[in-house]
Amino acid sequence: MNVSLYCSPTHLKLIVGSGEKGSIRIDDYAAFPLPEGAMKNGVIINEEAMAHCLSEAGKRLEAFKHDALLVIDANSIRSKVMDIPIVPEAKILEFIAHEIGVFSDDDSGEVFDYTVLNGRLPEGGARVFAAAVDKKVIHTFRKTVTTAGFKLKAIDIGANALIKISRLLPQLSTGARILAVIDDRNMTLALFEDGEYEITNKYRLVHPDDTAKWREEIGQNISSLIQFHKGLRSDEEISAVFIAGISPSRAATLAEPLSFLGVETGMLYLAPYLRLTGKAAKKDEGFYPSQNLIGLGALLRKQGREA
Repeated sequence: MNVSLYCSPTHLKLIVGSGEKGSIRIDDYAAFPLPEGAMKNGVIINEEAMAHCLSEAGKRLEAFKHDALLVIDANSIRSKVMDIPIVPEAKILEFIAHEIGVFSDDDSGEVFDYTVLNGRLPEGGARVFAAAVDKKVIHTFRKTVTTAGFKLKAIDIGANALIKISRLLPQLSTGARILAVIDDRNMTLALFEDGEYEITNKYRLVHPDDTAKWREEIGQNISSLIQFHKGLRSDEEISAVFIAGISPSRAATLAEPLSFLGVETGMLYLAPYLRLTGKAAKKDEGFYPSQNLIGLGALLRKQGREA
């Protein structure tokens, strides 16, 4: 049993559980409002306030007895899908540093990591999802989480958590599909083709929530990714967009505004792949999986590295 820690734009979200074969077990969960001014663009800017928030959350869920799996989803994280030859890990990290690293005069540096998406391409080599994160960001998160009392086992990033959760879901396993995650003022679009991750784009939603302009803005963002995909001259056309992060009633209001896209639209369906046990099964407020995709993905430990 582990506890996943993820800071959305508005809340600290914790899920106590574990990844199982074809499903995720959830034993407890909670969300706590972020302290005002504690984070900006997914980065901690007030360590003391965040450590206090994490500490109080850990006590309420009795989560300190579990290993912590932290997910960082900072705007500054850079990532890219790369095709590479089969070489030792050190050489792979060199390729990644050359491709997406930022070289500067200071010695702050970056942490590079990768996930294997396809270990055996038909033309040879492998396809990886590579990422680069500022060492200072990693250090601040690690220090804050451990100061709060958690036993930090591993650190992941938001896009990789979405990749892992996607592998549970038949909705994203065939054809070209878009996963649209709406989280407060943030919107993330992830493109999958025949179950294989292609790209993630992030957007800031400008217009007021649940208004005509808001729905139009969401449609324009999805349309941009569809046009990008067409530019790749793929054999597959995007056939569906699955929405997560908002209630079914609000998602239903998007059906008409998104009809101009000419693709199927609907909610991402996770319920069959979750098993609520212990305290989670007894809670009155209910668990909304589409609002917890990243935290759920963190519990799937098939991919990722130790902290």
